[in-house]
Amino acid sequence: MKRKAVALCAALGFSFSVSAQEAQTITIDETLGQFEVARVEQPDGVAPLWVMKTEVPWDLYDVFLLRLDLPKHERGRNVDAEARPSQPYWLPDEGFGHNGHPALAINYNGAQKFAVWLSEITGKQFRLPSEDEWEYFCEGGGDRGGDLDAVAWYDENSDLMTGSIAGKAPHGFGHFDTLGKVARWAEGRDGKMVIKGGAYWDVAEDVHCAQREIYTSDWNTSDPQFPKSKWWMADAPFAGFRLVMED
Repeated sequence: MKRKAVALCAALGFSFSVSAQEAQTITIDETLGQFEVARVEQPDGVAPLWVMKTEVPWDLYDVFLLRLDLPKHERGRNVDAEARPSQPYWLPDEGFGHNGHPALAINYNGAQKFAVWLSEITGKQFRLPSEDEWEYFCEGGGDRGGDLDAVAWYDENSDLMTGSIAGKAPHGFGHFDTLGKVARWAEGRDGKMVIKGGAYWDVAEDVHCAQREIYTSDWNTSDPQFPKSKWWMADAPFAGFRLVMED
């Protein structure tokens, strides 16, 4: 079965490897980057999920945003305005750092469309997690430990910046930065768009797996465009995301 999976990936133009820790490295292209997912066994007989080990970094989101997967002569053509982000009118990384740092200020729509694009380009099925899925893998199988400083960037240790990805210890499932840094989009139990886990500017008591904030239009108040962007949120440098991959 493993040999068949490797052969299929090669045919689709990407590769993966599985380690003893149940991790896969997915390579989009030799020049366009790669990322890792770690396996999460679900409770009560639910099919396992593979979850990105870190938030989506700018390095990966830029491939989508800048159309780097397309031939050079097609990158400047805005033929897929509904499927690809518009160019932001400000620097959405807030000066926190770009390559190796989590993508942020991205609207729920931008996260969803990125998942669609990533699914198409890899042949795998990616999506945003549900709120229940998020809380389960955020807990790391109960192996999180009690030292928030060891696993999260929050107001007391972040200098009010996100920092680079995977700068703290992983939890029991092998994921980094499930708390603090940038809060992450999930499909809310009540059908609303929510971000989970707290962010770099939140106090310790607001940085935990059950923490949720519901999207409001205030997150894009200062956007001067009309209509306001459906891809970017000028007032939400705390909003990022990671994806799950179907087993």
